[in-house]
Amino acid sequence: MRRMFRLVIFDLDGTITQPHLDFQRIKSEMGAAPDEPRTLLEYMNTLSPEKRTIAAGILDRHERKAAAESQLRDGIAELIESLRESGTKVAILTRNSRRSVDTVLSRHSVSVDFVVTRDDAPPKPSPEPVLGICRALGVLPEESLVVGDFRYDVLAGRAAGASTALLSTYDGAAGVEPDFLVRDIPALRRVIEDCGGICHGAL
Repeated sequence: MRRMFRLVIFDLDGTITQPHLDFQRIKSEMGAAPDEPRTLLEYMNTLSPEKRTIAAGILDRHERKAAAESQLRDGIAELIESLRESGTKVAILTRNSRRSVDTVLSRHSVSVDFVVTRDDAPPKPSPEPVLGICRALGVLPEESLVVGDFRYDVLAGRAAGASTALLSTYDGAAGVEPDFLVRDIPALRRVIEDCGGICHGAL
């Protein structure tokens, strides 16, 4: 059965932008062991208040640099513009900071309908920010598509009842099963068009 998407929720780093942040390097600068298995934010939550403050400064420095030097994925600006022109809502859900999102959107002159960052809601893989975006934009989760390059994007979308698309260069990259596995933005666009998320006449 075709499912029409009235809302597409994009991750930021690695999805809208080319991957830039070196998470292992950032954790190393924070004092993490080379084999630290936890993700960056989860690792920071284990630190003492004093060390967490220092770690937050390290993360902010890396995120500011990444946003200032960011490059969009090929075709993503055109896809976002086409979605919005055809009446499909577009949101960003990221574990990055609000400042990072604002810098990227301004740098590349990209506009979206709604933004949720780690400063605004519990981070992915919690489904709460996905549900919050849906409520804010008046769209049901089952009418939404969550797009990202990491397993937390898939887990958050699935738990909220949305469809999910994993932007990945090889099968099984995230150890989860998304509804759609796409290798680039043109492939993602075809998925959305096939599901009725873009009116072809508006392209």
